[in-house]
Amino acid sequence: LTALAAGLAFFAVLAPRLIETPAPASSTASQRYVAVVTPSGDAPPLLVAVDLARGELSVQPVDLKPAAGKALELWAVPAGAKPVSLGLVTAADRRSIGSLQASAWRDPGLLIAVSEEPAGGSPTGQPTGAVIYKGRLVRSP
Repeated sequence: LTALAAGLAFFAVLAPRLIETPAPASSTASQRYVAVVTPSGDAPPLLVAVDLARGELSVQPVDLKPAAGKALELWAVPAGAKPVSLGLVTAADRRSIGSLQASAWRDPGLLIAVSEEPAGGSPTGQPTGAVIYKGRLVRSP
């Protein structure tokens, strides 16, 4: 009986370690890559992805540097409507898709833009500086 108890204790302590599989060095999400093909082959300033199921906007600055004393603000510009601020672009992050409805994100006329604003962002809620980058969303497979 003592041998059985010792065997069960040995199994209880070591079995989880024997069954565990080692975690991969990096997650599968970090093994996904995308190429933005341009005439010059240069890296784009910014990558933006929208996940409607999660209600998330993914912002990935690639080669984006604001001028001294300036901020870069991200905007969604629905066709025929006023721009909607999606916040400042400071680092890679995920954020809420904001107050736009899912149908606006699916609209091929939706423009994503980046404007140069005073430090802290637009004081008016609308772009006040030059729009320095713009692009359109495409459906991802």
